Amino acid sequence: MSIAKDLSEHPDRSLASIYQGNLGALHAAYRFYNNPAVQPAAILAPHRAATCERMRHGEESLVLIAQDTCYFNFSSHEALQGAGPIERPNDKGILMHSALAMTPQGVPIGLAAQKIWTRDPAEFGKGRKRTKRPFADKESARWLEIAQEAASGVPDGTRAVIMGDRESDIYDVFAQSQQAPYELLIRSAQDRRVEHPTATHLWEAVESSPILGTMVIDVPRKEGHPIRQATLTLQATTVRLQIPKGRVKEGLGTPRGK
Repeated sequence: MSIAKDLSEHPDRSLASIYQGNLGALHAAYRFYNNPAVQPAAILAPHRAATCERMRHGEESLVLIAQDTCYFNFSSHEALQGAGPIERPNDKGILMHSALAMTPQGVPIGLAAQKIWTRDPAEFGKGRKRTKRPFADKESARWLEIAQEAASGVPDGTRAVIMGDRESDIYDVFAQSQQAPYELLIRSAQDRRVEHPTATHLWEAVESSPILGTMVIDVPRKEGHPIRQATLTLQATTVRLQIPKGRVKEGLGTPRGK
């Protein structure tokens, strides 16, 4: 019996539904998941190795690696042990941060890295204390850890671009990636102070830069409302990020950005 094959063919169904009428197969699947020797890293290892192999033998000179976090909410499973708080104090579950490698055309190559963890209920909601911790001890360090692990599987001569949403707009990620063998593409969440000929902050620097191109797109509306059009503008400039004022004494680097 191949549990992976069965789950891949029915990703929307539970084990009980997949093995309905086959108690032997169902019990075998439960024994597999209850076996303490079965660890996520061991399950992921051969898949990641295959991903690295595809990158080595592929013809792509550029690999895009998108990373993000998923929340698995198991609040309705009262007997579940080992889960921790997720988005709200009364919600319990696990978190999974994955990095998916793909071609510039968006064709998936495979998972390049992944981290699964639970939060300590005793630490939930203590945001102010977390700001005083070293970056390596913070949950947000996963953005840098996963980027480094994912990029380590990219073959020499292949350009890697690590992509992240607004949550990954973290100064430490920029500062500690200056000498890394990959580039960053991160959606801005902080209007950071910058060194620039005509602006003091990032968004002002971009908005004052020359327009390189425009595109008109249709924006869907809710039912009963007409579609509207929006004009997208492409602008770019080069800046040097300044160290956050509260962290000057730490001796962090000042990365360049575009």
